[in-house]
Amino acid sequence: MCLKGYAVGTRKHRHVGQIRVVPSDTSRKETMNIQTDTDNFNDHAHVLIVGEDFKVVANLRDILEQHNYEVSTASKGSDVFRQILDEVPNVIVLDPQVPKQQISGGPRVTENLHPLTGEIPLPEKDQAREMLKGDYNNIIGESVETIDVLHSIEMFANSPTTVLISGETGTGKELVAHSLHENSSRSKQEMIILNCAEISEQLMESELFGHERGAFTGADRQHKGLFEMANGSTLFLDEIGELAISLQPKLLRVLQEGEIRRVGGTARIPVDVRVVAATNRDLAQDVKDGKFRQDVYQRLKTLEISVPALRERWVDILALTKHFLKMESQYQGQKMGGISTRALALLHGYDWPGNIRQLKSIITRAILMAQGDIILPEHLPPELHGTHAHLPVPEDDSECQEHPIMSFPVGLTLKQIERKVILMTLAGQNGHQSKTAEILGISARTLRNKLRDYRFKR
Repeated sequence: MCLKGYAVGTRKHRHVGQIRVVPSDTSRKETMNIQTDTDNFNDHAHVLIVGEDFKVVANLRDILEQHNYEVSTASKGSDVFRQILDEVPNVIVLDPQVPKQQISGGPRVTENLHPLTGEIPLPEKDQAREMLKGDYNNIIGESVETIDVLHSIEMFANSPTTVLISGETGTGKELVAHSLHENSSRSKQEMIILNCAEISEQLMESELFGHERGAFTGADRQHKGLFEMANGSTLFLDEIGELAISLQPKLLRVLQEGEIRRVGGTARIPVDVRVVAATNRDLAQDVKDGKFRQDVYQRLKTLEISVPALRERWVDILALTKHFLKMESQYQGQKMGGISTRALALLHGYDWPGNIRQLKSIITRAILMAQGDIILPEHLPPELHGTHAHLPVPEDDSECQEHPIMSFPVGLTLKQIERKVILMTLAGQNGHQSKTAEILGISARTLRNKLRDYRFKR
């Protein structure tokens, strides 16, 4: 089975058969053998096709499905590694027009993939997850939303281009900025951080660009600004939406020209700084309202990472809770007692307006209240005991292990509830799609289709 010009990768090799495929750019039929592991490549084997030619991909998918193979497709290389995170395919069919370097984690996944036919050592799912999670261990979670953020970090980390991180307060935007810096070539130097909401407009220009001696009253010596201090490193501008509009053209000049001019000075000083900015504001709306400059906004959002609210990454609440339990217990010198299923149900039923920061605060408080015992509902603050609709929970308060009770706020549609049930079950099965599909009573193909919808249509 092969498509002319395509590459085929498998996990091991033993001969299984041939399939004829007609490429879109030629009428000549090509026949090739795929050498595979017959134990893993059976009538229901999973084939992943990566190609940019829609007709070719569609034709090949039809042929394979007629032979009872389960087929997934990806139109660009960046989708491949994310597909492998869901479930390792038995075979990858790769269009040579998609460079291996464009595949997220490409050198690690496709380094031994040869033209037309060859062997590819596909990583197992858990190993693939570790490839993404290993270098970003401060960002906790296995939801589709979290994996998307990790995927963006991996793609953007080594680019010198400005990155705009958007998200509500408490979602972990600064953690994303740190991960971008720590996984870049600039990581040998410390990232410089400035919260734009904490400095007055009068002092901000000097703080960013520095000043010369005598530039203003009290300037009795030369002062280097943060751009000079961050030369060769990363400057993280938190709450960029609070930067005075009068200073925004000067920021734009640095981003465009790579040089600064100190207050009271005339010399142009070149700087090599990668700017990462973050905001909890709707900057597009601020542009419409005249509160933020359009040209600065467009320059900042060349690369953009949207950090989801905790209520949108509901699947991650269990993993985050366990992480904070361990971390805060050690910090406070308390024995970690775990959390009961009833208490966890309350966590899952809450809307989390303060996001991860609020969850961490509540877990810290609960540890002190529990004094080394299991965290129970009475150890949680009153706002978590509100008018949320919960599914039935066990009568006892035994410690939660791997199967938390699901709960839903009032007002969700059936599709939203279905999404939460599927993603929570998937998390409970450590991302194993076959087991998840069996528990839910649906086929593996149906599950993959739903996960694809959740990823690209949210």
